[in-house]
Amino acid sequence: STSTDYVIGVGVAADGAIYGHIHSGPPSNAPACMARLTPEGQTDASFNGNGVRCNLYGGNSGNSIGGIAVRTDGAALGAGSVSSGKVAAVLANGQFDSGFGTSGLATSPAGTNAWRTSGIGIRPDGRILVTTWKPTSPFSIQLAQLMPNGSPDPSFGTDGLALFTPQGMNISTWMSNAVIYPDGRIIISWGRFNSAASELDH
Repeated sequence: STSTDYVIGVGVAADGAIYGHIHSGPPSNAPACMARLTPEGQTDASFNGNGVRCNLYGGNSGNSIGGIAVRTDGAALGAGSVSSGKVAAVLANGQFDSGFGTSGLATSPAGTNAWRTSGIGIRPDGRILVTTWKPTSPFSIQLAQLMPNGSPDPSFGTDGLALFTPQGMNISTWMSNAVIYPDGRIIISWGRFNSAASELDH
């Protein structure tokens, strides 16, 4: 199999720098990478020396990688899966954020690799919302919320995890993304052949 790169998510920092979340390599051996471009679209060599940081989730991530979100300090958060849902925090210089999770990598309370990581968003207070979906019966969506340091948020759902089953969700459905309103409401989009959206209280 030949190597193919897919840009799964894109985020923009306050200074205009552009982050891309990339699924790179043959399908059976696909590390997740994060790339950073200047506002002009050129490779940002100040990011890890070559503009790219790979192996974000501690190994191959052929199961799933999802969205990307950018913190106010310019660091990027990527959502992905290996054996469980992961969130990687990478600073603007391309180094992992040592103050986030364990050496820049946090495990989402969203369960095992039966759950596919999809979207990620950051609340105004810095808490992190991660969306996952399960492609096997019973078909459901999980929302996991982390504190700014990567630990589960005990005030959200049960130990940082909430289960949501939209009406009509089936094997032809995947989780897409989530948007967080300033007042805390969550809009999630989901669908495959037909798209839908649902609104949840915070």
